[in-house]
Amino acid sequence: MTISPAVQHVITAVLTSLVTVTSSYFAFSANTTDTLSKSEIEFRSDLLETVEKLSDRVRALEAENQQLKLQQLESRQKILTLQSQLSETHSETRLLEAYLEALPGPAWIKRADGVMRYINIKYEQKYQVSRLHYVGKSDYEVYEKAVADRFRENDKKVYENKRGKIFKESITKDGIDYGTKYFWKSPIMIDGNWYIAGIGIEHDIVCEK
Repeated sequence: MTISPAVQHVITAVLTSLVTVTSSYFAFSANTTDTLSKSEIEFRSDLLETVEKLSDRVRALEAENQQLKLQQLESRQKILTLQSQLSETHSETRLLEAYLEALPGPAWIKRADGVMRYINIKYEQKYQVSRLHYVGKSDYEVYEKAVADRFRENDKKVYENKRGKIFKESITKDGIDYGTKYFWKSPIMIDGNWYIAGIGIEHDIVCEK
């Protein structure tokens, strides 16, 4: 059974007091051994043995209490380390979002399996889709199947080749034709996981074959 530090402190104090009182008793009666009866001598012997056991228990409790303090200190240090890591991750996430929002055209990041993780405001405005509606979903839940198939095919190409490439893609959504655009897509790794980052290119450019 684990004893809390507060209870251990009380027990240690009580046992220490008992040891002190008993030790004082022996010190006081040390010079009276010759006048003690056999039963009193046996009692003193038993009492001395008990005091030694109590002393051992006090030392054991003090050691356990010290160990608990060390464990609590380690736990606090771990918590502070995790808080620092979370703060750094939050800062890095905000930095990435700020970069995507600063780009001149639509930009997004998908997981390698095609699930959208982020779209910037320009993407929302350009293709009339809200971040809340798109993030966490695949292209098939937002676009027509033919469009989503083409997106998925090109995403797989950059993921499998592990290199970026420019694609020419036609986009229609909810009966609206958004025309044919050029998009730069590139695989990126974040925290050991692969993602596909995309940027819309609004000016004329020769598409790679």
